[in-house]
Amino acid sequence: MLALALGACARSSPELPPNLSDRPPEQRLLPGDSASAEAKLDCPGLLQERERNRTTADELEKKIAANRGQNQAAGYFAGILFPPLLLAMKPDTDIKTTLDELQSQRDRIDRLQQARKCTADG
Repeated sequence: MLALALGACARSSPELPPNLSDRPPEQRLLPGDSASAEAKLDCPGLLQERERNRTTADELEKKIAANRGQNQAAGYFAGILFPPLLLAMKPDTDIKTTLDELQSQRDRIDRLQQARKCTADG
């Protein structure tokens, strides 16, 4: 039961996009990239959106880290003393889903920046 509880803490990574590295950057866009909200942005806008995305992801990761101690304590005591304590664990499922979506957005922004040959400063 403890292994099940600890397994729930782990976050699987989102599905990797296909490897298009054999194509030139302007041909590496995935279906839907050109129709995305990010596709409407210019290079400085893409850079700004990437920064906003990273800041949001950092805040969400801090929330998960803040819950980690409580989850570890609940898992330990549930496994040793009182299994219903597993209900005190915070799985952070919504936060983890949002982090996956943010990662997909960062990947899309990277592809768009490469296709447009954006520089590091916009």
